[in-house]
Amino acid sequence: QDHVEYSNETCDILEHHNSNQISSVKPVITTATTTSYYHPFLKLIFQPLQRLQLLSSQLRPSFVLGSILVYGLNQGFTGSFAKVVGDYYYKDVQRVQPSAIQLYGGLFAIPWVLKPIWGLMTDVFPVKGYRRRPYFVLAGLVGAFSAAIMALGGRLALVAALICSMGISAAAASRT
Repeated sequence: QDHVEYSNETCDILEHHNSNQISSVKPVITTATTTSYYHPFLKLIFQPLQRLQLLSSQLRPSFVLGSILVYGLNQGFTGSFAKVVGDYYYKDVQRVQPSAIQLYGGLFAIPWVLKPIWGLMTDVFPVKGYRRRPYFVLAGLVGAFSAAIMALGGRLALVAALICSMGISAAAASRT
């Protein structure tokens, strides 16, 4: 429900254009849920919380939490963490030059570029009546196997390390 509120400048300052004319006073329309009353720093905190509350009221809270976990944790945190770990691995373990690491980063992005094809494939080719579950399980196995090889394999050949890194990237891309 909207209510009319006059800003402090409008109430305190009435300009006289002529001796008989007063400038028009324009109301500022706000809602009860706006954060204009907060300090700008507090607005940064409360505005996302209000949006989450609105989403939760329109959708199931478990859906909102699932979306935050999948996109925030899996793509956000895990992607950033994997970038740091990958850069360390290729720079210090594989002794690859930084320019080559950037090139390999482009290779690791290929599964993310192909993501629409993965989605189409899961819809068109069901496995025993299931459309997505078998592909998620397969992606998890490929990602876990690739990560285990990189973690336990020590200093792998560069091509093997690149294939394992692409397997991890493909697993992450196909699960989200």
